[in-house]
Amino acid sequence: MRVKMRWYAAHLVETIKLKRGKQDIFPVCESIVLINANSVKEAFEKASRYGEEYSRAQDSSQLTLNDRPAKSEFVGVRAITELFDNPIEVKVRGKVPDIIEITWIDYEIESMEKIQEMVKGRSLTANIVSIDKNVD
Repeated sequence: MRVKMRWYAAHLVETIKLKRGKQDIFPVCESIVLINANSVKEAFEKASRYGEEYSRAQDSSQLTLNDRPAKSEFVGVRAITELFDNPIEVKVRGKVPDIIEITWIDYEIESMEKIQEMVKGRSLTANIVSIDKNVD
C-alpha cells in the first residue's frame, strides 16, 4: 500500500551575525517553505537539511551589518505546520482556486489599536500562542 505524501509549511529562521566583535541586534528572517513529506518528522528533517544547505550556499563574502563584515547563519526550524489542503490537488468545482490557505500563526495582542499597528507594519510586542506542530 502506497502512503500518500502530505504537504507541510516549514518556518526556517536565519540571522545575520558579525564575523568579529559584539553584536547588540540580530536581524532575523523567517522563511516559510513548502515541503512534501510522509510525516512531521520527515518534514522537519528535510527542512533542516534545506536550511543548512541554503545557508552554506549563500555567498556572504560581501555581506555587511552596520558596515562591518557579517555572515548569514541558519538558526533552525521554528515550526512545522501540516497544510489542510494539498496545493497540488485542491480544486473547487473542477478548477484550481486563486487562493488557498497555506499556513497561519495565532497571536495574542493587547488591544485593537495594537492589531491595527501590526496590520500597518509597525513594530510591536505580541505573543505567539499556537502553531499546529511546534518543533523542539
